[in-house]
Amino acid sequence: MDYHIQPVADGVQLITPNATGEAGHAIRLDIQSRLWDQDGSETQTIYLTGLPPDSVLSAGLQLTRLLWQLAESDLIDWLSKTPTVGQFTVSVQARCKKPTAIFCDA
Repeated sequence: MDYHIQPVADGVQLITPNATGEAGHAIRLDIQSRLWDQDGSETQTIYLTGLPPDSVLSAGLQLTRLLWQLAESDLIDWLSKTPTVGQFTVSVQARCKKPTAIFCDA
């Protein structure tokens, strides 16, 4: 009898409270992302969209004018964005991955 066991990506808990601040000053973006699987077999990447084009974050990698990528280690310290005047909505997506390229999203 042969068994074939497929790995499963267990998921991510994503917590993103609202943030407010003054134009020209850093705003704390408190993004918390935790893998459900704590055995170290999964990695996660966090993506931010919706920031104004002139945004500056204290961590992460700007992939395009409107898309930022963050690693789990980027969330240890808080992120800052020096805003222009106005209101905006930031979308946050967390993606976890097993070494065999199985994905889960939150």
